[in-house]
Formats: sequence, structure tokens, C-alpha cells
Amino acid sequence: GMEKDLMNRFPSCRELAEAVREALGTALADATLVVHRIKQSEADTVLALPLGHETQPANAPPTSTPKQGTWVKVIVGTLVVGALAFGGWKGWIQFGLQRASGGAADEGNGQAQATGTLLAPVDFEGTISVFAEPTGAEIWVDGVDRGVRAPAEISVKGELGDRVQLELRQDGSLINATQIVLGPAMPKRWGTHGPPQAETPLAAETLAVAAQSPIAEVLRITSEPAGAEVSFDGRRVSGRTPTEITVVAGESHHISVQLLGYKAAGKRFKLEDLSAAQRSEGRLHFGLKEGIPPAVLLIESSYDFSIEVAGRKYPEAKRRKLTLPPGDHQVKISAPSVFYFDSPVLRLSSAETTDFPLPPTVPVNFAAAPSNCRVTIDGKDLGFLPAKVNVVVGTHEFKFEWTNLGKSDTFREHVRQDTVRIFRAAPE
Repeated sequence: GMEKDLMNRFPSCRELAEAVREALGTALADATLVVHRIKQSEADTVLALPLGHETQPANAPPTSTPKQGTWVKVIVGTLVVGALAFGGWKGWIQFGLQRASGGAADEGNGQAQATGTLLAPVDFEGTISVFAEPTGAEIWVDGVDRGVRAPAEISVKGELGDRVQLELRQDGSLINATQIVLGPAMPKRWGTHGPPQAETPLAAETLAVAAQSPIAEVLRITSEPAGAEVSFDGRRVSGRTPTEITVVAGESHHISVQLLGYKAAGKRFKLEDLSAAQRSEGRLHFGLKEGIPPAVLLIESSYDFSIEVAGRKYPEAKRRKLTLPPGDHQVKISAPSVFYFDSPVLRLSSAETTDFPLPPTVPVNFAAAPSNCRVTIDGKDLGFLPAKVNVVVGTHEFKFEWTNLGKSDTFREHVRQDTVRIFRAAPE
């Protein structure tokens, strides 16, 4: 190994190690080789790692002074292990540089693996310009507020292939979000309402990491005119345009936009199918065309009522004016306080107002003989008589029950505007 002439040296470390192993017997087999990550500042330091010594038989006499040949073996073995450790460090540095630049492993890496060298992950650090329109949005990275506002250039770091979550927030509300994969192919710019970025082909390793979890982006839905109802994947979105939805990459989505007096608009899409401009702006816009003029339904009464029409419920009021599409509509009307329940089907005409006044009520006195009697109207128990309540004009079901006698009488009777009293006697 020390020959000046290159041709007289061992052609490889492996052959040198085999020759030393033959010279040392079992000494090298008992040695422990430890290779760890060495910082650049420690590059000039070579650690001499101790070799194990041969185990003597139990009955062998102890030796007071090692023979000269033994010292030679230990010295040579120490030099060989130190050379192997230094070679492992060089192989580690070379592998790290090649992996960071995306290169393939060469023979040096193969030799490092053959000697049992452990390869640690490669660190990566890069910068990305984050922009927003209007400006001033908060920049969050992996759920942490960076304390800066867009537009700004931020640094992102981690291990090569790590995923980093970027978010833009305005007063704590999410505006847009994306995930990037750390590496040479990561985008240089990201944000809202900015110029589209040219897409760079990703390495196979980066694509494999990116496929591990779905990517979601927030899209702003707008319409002209504004104020339209939005349904996303069959569910009604709270609020009206402009509003926001969260779209998951790789999945098929359907969005529909409806505004009374205009033709409905819709779109079936995947996030990847949107144009570069749409994804860069983070927005889907729908221009609505005028349709058939709507119809108007007006319901009024002297008492509170609630209604349900076209799948929408309206709270109690004494007057309701609704704008609906022309055609037949079933209107469910409920006024429990005056015993009124009805579900008429009303035909509404375009550009016309349909009035539907509710029937009036009359105060009715209830009496029975014997007077110790309970009264129920349309299934609602009024308690024991005497009783006087307002009942809407129309046909109702009444039940008189004498609990002490174990008798009852159920009948239907039409209440008119001149009805003032309803009387029943206990059946024989």
C-alpha cells in the first residue's frame, strides 16, 4: 500500500482488505466499523477506530510483552480501517451532491452501499415568490403564520421531496391554498390573480411523492349578475355569488349556478382540466343569460303562518311575497295557533302576481254535558272545559272525552264565520 510505483500497489481497497485479513487472521473480523455523517468542517479529521483483539483460550498463559509481529498487525489494521472510514465519508459526500442535483448513483455509491454506509436524507432549501391581488394577504406555511404579507419572497426548506402547504389568508379567512414538493422543479411563483407559470416536468421521484396525498385548492365562484345560488357536487353552498368552494385534485366535480329570471349555468370539471389562467386567478366565472320573467306569489292573513315552497321553508309571518319560476307549485301552509293546515297546488304565470289570502278565524266557545270534559281539535289537546279559542274557518275534527265516565265522542264539523258555540253531550 505504500509503494511509490503505482503498478506495485493494490489495485483496489477490497484486495488490500483481503490481504490484511489474511495477515491478521480473526482480528479484522472482530473489528467494528462505524461510519457516521461528517460535517465539512470535520473533513480534515480522520478518526482511528479501535480494532478488537483476538480472544485467547482460557488455559493460555498470559503474555507480558506483545511480540513485534503483533504490534505490526495492529498498526496495519488501524490504518486500513481509518482508510475505509475516510473512503466511506467521501462516498457519502459524493452521494449527497449527486442526489441534490437529481443525478443517478454511480459506482462510488454502489461501493459505499457494499461497505454498509448508511445514507441520510438530503436537505433542500429554496425560495418562492408569493403574490396576491389585492395585496396584503397573510402568508402561512404548514399552518404557521410567517408574519409577512403578500407580495413577498419566502424561503422553504426541508428534506428533498417533502410536501409544504402554502396558504393565503385575509383577516384569518382562507383565500387560496396549495401544496408544493421541495426540489429543483418546485414553482418559483404562486398566489392569486397573478400571471400563469410555465409548467416544468417533474422527476419521477417527485411525482411519486406528490401522488401520496390529494391536493386541494380554493376557487372563488362569481357570476354576472351577482347574487346567484350555487350548488357544488349536489349540495347547496351557503351564501350567494361571489362565494368560495374547495376543489380536490383528481376528482370529478359539478357546479351549477342559478338566479331567478336567468337561465341556469353549470360546469362539470376536474381541477387539472381548468385553464392556467383560471387556476392562477383561483376563480370560476359564470355569465348568466336572461330567461323567462318570474312569477310572484302573495300570501296574507291576520295571523302568523309558515310556508314551504320549492323545497325552501320560510319562518312565520303575516305576509309573504315570493318570486318563483312560472308553473305549478305546491305550497304547504301551517298555522297551528288557529288550527290551519293546507297544501294547495297553485299555478303561477310569468310576469304576474298571484294573490292567495288565507281564511279568517272566529272565536268559538266549547261546552259539554257533563262539563267535566276534555276537548281536542285536529289532534291538539285544549284541556278541560270551559274553553274559548280562535279557530280558522273550515272543517275540523273535534274530540270530546269524559275521562271519569270512560266515554268519548269524535266528530267532524264545519266552522263558519257565524259559528259561536260547539256543544256535545256524553253518549249514552
